[in-house]
This record gives sequence, C-alpha cells and structure tokens, in this order.
Amino acid sequence: MQHHIYDGGMHSAADERTNVAEPTDRRPDFCAEAMSPTMRIGILLGALFAASLVVFVVFGQALLPQGLFSISPFLAVYSIGILIAVGFFILLVFGALLGNNPRLRWDERAMWVAAFVLCGPFVLPLYWLMHVWPVPYQPSPYQKT
Repeated sequence: MQHHIYDGGMHSAADERTNVAEPTDRRPDFCAEAMSPTMRIGILLGALFAASLVVFVVFGQALLPQGLFSISPFLAVYSIGILIAVGFFILLVFGALLGNNPRLRWDERAMWVAAFVLCGPFVLPLYWLMHVWPVPYQPSPYQKT
C-alpha cells in the first residue's frame, strides 16, 4: 500500500508521479515567440544599457588617474556593483532565450554561449537582431493578447 505524504501542493498524487524528463510538445513560457514586440524592445534596451555601462566603467577606470575613485568612491563601488548585477541579469535573460530557442542546433547554441561569455553585452544585441526580433509573435493561450 502506497502512502502519499501531503506536502501542501495542489496537485494530485498521480500528477506528482509524472516523469518530468519525458519529451513534450509544450512550448516554454520564456521564449521569443511568447514575447510581444514591446517586451522584445525592452530586452534590447536592457542589453544596450549593460553595454553602455561596461563602456562607462572601463573608460572611467582607464582614463582617470585613480579610476572612478577620483570622482567619488561611492560612484566607483556603486557603478561596478550595478555593472555586475545588470550584466548577470541580462546574461540570465539571454541565456534563457538561447536555451529555449528550438531553431538552434546544439553546436550553434555552444557558439552563442561562448560569444555571450567572451564578448558579454556587446554580442547580445546581435543575438537579439538575429534570433529574437524576427520571430513572429505567437502568444500562448494563457497570455493576454
């Protein structure tokens, strides 16, 4: 006799035994097809902001005698912290878009991952232009249109 331990979830015991590794036709919720054009432009603006922040911090550190610390220690620490946080978030968003892109083969994905890691925010607008913007908008039945 099997006992089901109640864990507070709203799923039945049969739902919890479903094999999550089985292939499915269900489209991921976070993919280019599910994004409206406004959302796609917002993602591009985030990537461009990250690229401009990289340029600002690198040139500030290179051109000023003590880097950004010569302007303000707070500005130096704050801008580098924001650079790390925004860079991680943008990389996470584009990594999810890349991972959920069914039109790319595994070797193309590997190439894009290497480009994301090595070139950072400078290659993200290129990926957006090639693989996010041209995809037709197809909202899922759960999305508002």
